[in-house]
Amino acid sequence: MEDSRASNINEILDRDRGGRCHDVAELLLDPIIGYHAIAFIFLLVVVMLASFIGRGPTLIAATTSALLWDFFFQLPRYSFRIESLDDQILFGMYFVVALVLGQLTAKN
Repeated sequence: MEDSRASNINEILDRDRGGRCHDVAELLLDPIIGYHAIAFIFLLVVVMLASFIGRGPTLIAATTSALLWDFFFQLPRYSFRIESLDDQILFGMYFVVALVLGQLTAKN
């Protein structure tokens, strides 16, 4: 287990991409809480943003968060392909809920 964790850490640290924050989130959050719970964190951020910004930026935040979650956390990672039917339904529901909650929370 320890050797597997060390190789996972080394793999993430060796990647040559600019998204180091995402790498840290992937390393720390994904193995502990899973990508379904990460969607709820993203959703919370959209709702919190909506209480401070208008409707247009809230729509952009909801769309961006759904795409980022799909690309970085859903399997297969680093693609916009969603393999399982459960994850396709979850992605669609996440997108709709993020848009609706963002609109309900947004300032007029």
